[in-house]
Amino acid sequence: MNDTRFHRSYTPTRPSSSSILVRVGERSWQTAPSGSETVTEHQAQRVLTIEKSATAPITLRAMRERIANAQREQQDRERANRWRQFVHLCRELLFPADEGRLWPGLRGGLSIGMALGCIFMVLFHQVPVSAASAAGQAVGANSGVVAMPTSTEALPTSPQAHAGMEMPGLELVLVEGNSKERIGSQKYVSVHDRHIYAIALTETGAVSYIRNAGLASKHVQVEAVQLKARMVPVLGTVDKSTLRRTEEWLSASGSALRSLTAWLSDGGRQADAAAALHTALALYPGDINLVKTGVEPQLHALYQSLAAAESAFAHRDRAAAMRDAIRGFDDFMSFRGLSM
Repeated sequence: MNDTRFHRSYTPTRPSSSSILVRVGERSWQTAPSGSETVTEHQAQRVLTIEKSATAPITLRAMRERIANAQREQQDRERANRWRQFVHLCRELLFPADEGRLWPGLRGGLSIGMALGCIFMVLFHQVPVSAASAAGQAVGANSGVVAMPTSTEALPTSPQAHAGMEMPGLELVLVEGNSKERIGSQKYVSVHDRHIYAIALTETGAVSYIRNAGLASKHVQVEAVQLKARMVPVLGTVDKSTLRRTEEWLSASGSALRSLTAWLSDGGRQADAAAALHTALALYPGDINLVKTGVEPQLHALYQSLAAAESAFAHRDRAAAMRDAIRGFDDFMSFRGLSM
């Protein structure tokens, strides 16, 4: 009988043959054991990377510019196409293809010459209708001949003979004497044959001035005056910069006179009057620039009234400051600009 006491099951402990991974650069493959010819190649794993774009991002502003450029290019192309169609139409009308070359060329040349002659006549030989009609009336209605002006004074020297300058509006209350005689010790300012004792911004201020000055109500009357903003004519040759500076100075001058009047009659602040007067005098364009407007005497009179009012205000001479303020308002109200 067989003895099985010493029989044991034997399991081999040698590991099984495994493949070998070979990697060269970005390529890799596996080789089977030496007895096998199986070769398995592995591709390198691709890694997703995010790189920063070199181009700028498209913003809403850039998109609008692109749309505007595209529209502009489309309009240019349409305009060029219309121009080409017009030139083609003119060429067909002046030089038809089914006729000879002589007569169409002659007709086209005459047409072009007449058109150019009419254009030059309109551009370089204009005669104002008003000048021609005035000269015709001077000759007489029965003569039947319209005489052309022989003097260059009738012709305009510039495209625009006059320009408009804006004058600010004013609202004030006058304290006027009922008679031409002087009332008490108060001095008046003669404005267009009217005796003006004081001005105020409100009727309450005017009544307060009358009471403080000791004027009898039966000797004076209170009248509200309103001057609306308006355009006055100046020389058309004045440059825009000078015209703008003059308008700014006039606006500041009106504000200065109102602030001074408020301090004199309506209980206004002294600091406001001082600041407004200083600003108005600082914005004065200068006599050289005012000459360009053609109304320098009228504007210079207003400047003198402002300067005198500022001097009286600095010395706290209320009576003199009131008289200068009245003259300044009178310069504003009587300003008419150039004579039309």
